Amino acid sequence: MRKYVKLTLLPDDAAGITTPMVMGSVMGKLHRLFVQAKDDRGYVPLGISFPQYDKEKKTLGSIIHVIGDESDIAKLSIRPAMASLRDYVHITDARPIPAQRVDGYVAYARVRHGHSREKLIRRSIKRRGLSREKAEQDYKNYDRRQFPQYPFVMLRSRSTNSRNYPLYLKKVLLDDPGTGWFNTFGISPASGVENF
Repeated sequence: MRKYVKLTLLPDDAAGITTPMVMGSVMGKLHRLFVQAKDDRGYVPLGISFPQYDKEKKTLGSIIHVIGDESDIAKLSIRPAMASLRDYVHITDARPIPAQRVDGYVAYARVRHGHSREKLIRRSIKRRGLSREKAEQDYKNYDRRQFPQYPFVMLRSRSTNSRNYPLYLKKVLLDDPGTGWFNTFGISPASGVENF
């Protein structure tokens, strides 16, 4: 059975704890959980969605859904991982996905800056096993100057000496769920989760 866990961010503006700050912390902790959940191929069976994603306002919103099969969600230890943020995040128990509210599928693609179109095409062929034609189609409208138009979350890299970097996310609506496998951020341009 497909289920989801809803994480609602609770900023404290008076204390200087903003929604983007909480989002960065939550996404960093989810990333570490997903690293532990990946299979021997490096894929994660759980995806995330941002129901309040707004490209015009350049915000991911204050709600995150972690979505997957009931058994995969049960293996995650979301509450313990978020213990240090308990004042800033409300976490629900796993709930069945409300089938009557599902409107297709949604995927989130990482938008990288500083890469040429050709480099991104080659990377898609190598890492995602796409044909040259499919990779070119995926990046046909690529323009590296467009990145500020997408919402992003600031993350801290543990592998590069705690450097902060933006993770720009592009929302893509899909007709079917695709492969069902995600990266360690819970996103994939080729896999979607229920949109509700």
